[in-house]
Amino acid sequence: MNTHSNTLGIAIFLIAGNAIAAPVNQQNTFSPQFSVFAGITNGGDAIGFGGQSQVQSDQEGQNNTTNYDETLKAGGFAVIGSGVNFKMSHQFNIQLNASYHWDQVQNPDAKFTRFAFEVLPYYQLNQQIKLGLGLTQHFNVKSSGNITPKTPDTSSVLTADFNNPLGFAASFNYQFENFPGLIELRAVKIDYDIDMLDQTGKSKAQFTVKGDHLGLYYHWLF
Repeated sequence: MNTHSNTLGIAIFLIAGNAIAAPVNQQNTFSPQFSVFAGITNGGDAIGFGGQSQVQSDQEGQNNTTNYDETLKAGGFAVIGSGVNFKMSHQFNIQLNASYHWDQVQNPDAKFTRFAFEVLPYYQLNQQIKLGLGLTQHFNVKSSGNITPKTPDTSSVLTADFNNPLGFAASFNYQFENFPGLIELRAVKIDYDIDMLDQTGKSKAQFTVKGDHLGLYYHWLF
């Protein structure tokens, strides 16, 4: 287990300990609140291209460049997940989220997927608004199809092997007054280390791409 996983594990242990140590009457007052959510994100480095293509030549007409109108990004594009919120006091609460995050392009087909687990402590400003800052652990990070290999050797078929990075998430929540839902604006800072492997499993290149992104989520509360 790496250092990042240890850090997240310690955070979860501390949260569980605080919940167990809370007085019985407080636990009855502040019961957990569950949610499901969906959202869109944008940002991060371009790791693949697709869609309609257009070939452009230089002034001498010797070097051709193919441009696409779709970009596969390390911070895109769609998210679905569920969470549970533990209210520790009138001003502080902690949100645990589990989600699936993906982006994809077509022609040629390429997809970038990952799962995320998050620990987000929040400070409640008022009845509707709360601010959060916490950790997000991404795991089972995968790509399918052709992603852009940053290596001079493009003659062989390469497979991208990703790490399981730990990042930071900042969150702004606005909860509707008379409706069981809230809107979240968030910013995430995270990097993916990629090892490009050939068909024998030999490493051909290593590099890092930024998965930093902004997101807009809607949470259904129940």
